[in-house]
Amino acid sequence: MVSPMRHGTALGAAAAAVLLQSALLAAGTSGGRFSVNPTLVVFSRQTTSVLVSLANESPDEMRFQLSAFAWDQAPDGEMRLAPTEDIVFFPQMLVLAPGESRNVRVGTLAGPDASERSYRLFVEQLPPSEAVRKPGVVQVLTRVGIPIFVAPPAAVQSAELRGLSRERGSLSFTLANTGNVHLAPEEVTVRALARDGTVLGERTLSAWYVLAGGTRSFATDLPGLTSPQAAEVLVETRVGERVVSRRLDLATRVSR
Repeated sequence: MVSPMRHGTALGAAAAAVLLQSALLAAGTSGGRFSVNPTLVVFSRQTTSVLVSLANESPDEMRFQLSAFAWDQAPDGEMRLAPTEDIVFFPQMLVLAPGESRNVRVGTLAGPDASERSYRLFVEQLPPSEAVRKPGVVQVLTRVGIPIFVAPPAAVQSAELRGLSRERGSLSFTLANTGNVHLAPEEVTVRALARDGTVLGERTLSAWYVLAGGTRSFATDLPGLTSPQAAEVLVETRVGERVVSRRLDLATRVSR
């Protein structure tokens, strides 16, 4: 089932501006703790640069370097990164004293396209300098990735579930992003149903991001699927304000 809609969520409203999530992304390590704000950036034709705040919340000096990549995904959700010159930022390296915070200016040289462009800005913690290194202490270093999107002139959000099929005790299907902006469904629910609608078994799958024009493939077992009472499978996920769903008749193996 196809559920197209205008991108009227908070992200759609930000198609002409930068979306700054107020929540902090905190990363803890054995040697310190730091925060990055915002944790998501959307550029538009009107707004092509923002300030990203990096704060050292530990009692020790911390060093960082930044890098940016074009971001794509494999059908299994694996991140694919490629070098890019579309995202610029300054400074590229910085040292923060305990409790200190600094702003990094981040901008884009890429103009809006028919489909949303996607990138990742990484903030990578570096080993401490020789002057502040503590002998005998093993430090776990953290790398934080911030999604960056360049919004299209007119954002449209749509999705569909495809290829729902059963192979013995397992199911497979694909969530296709048929719009021009990314999707961020919180979860995908799969249920085995009796003919009267009774739920015989259920699985909740994590979806993460599905980038514009991309697909995400799923394969899962399902409690109740092999029950004699099982009549159909229902797959559902919420995309924005719409619920996208697909059903598989277990007797005929026809999905709709």
